[in-house]
Amino acid sequence: MRAFTKTQVSVFLNTFGEDLVLTSGKSLVVIFEESTVAIETEAGFVETSENYFTTYTGSAGYTDTFAWKGKLQEIYNIIDELSGVSNYYFRSHE
Repeated sequence: MRAFTKTQVSVFLNTFGEDLVLTSGKSLVVIFEESTVAIETEAGFVETSENYFTTYTGSAGYTDTFAWKGKLQEIYNIIDELSGVSNYYFRSHE
């Protein structure tokens, strides 16, 4: 995969992104996304969705939390796109 320059990533995030403040106080510019996951079972398909945000690789880690839609969220999976950005999957912190 082609890696973007830091300037290209900045333009992308600043054009489509929004501000996110982690509970640590660190500010990020992220793009919130959602993907549908379907699992076939004997009873048919079960669908759910996963929420994630895209931002600079290395910007957040598994111990980071943040508020989103009024609930505390935790990062549970990080996928490095090897392009200069990563996808940070999150869920409600129970």
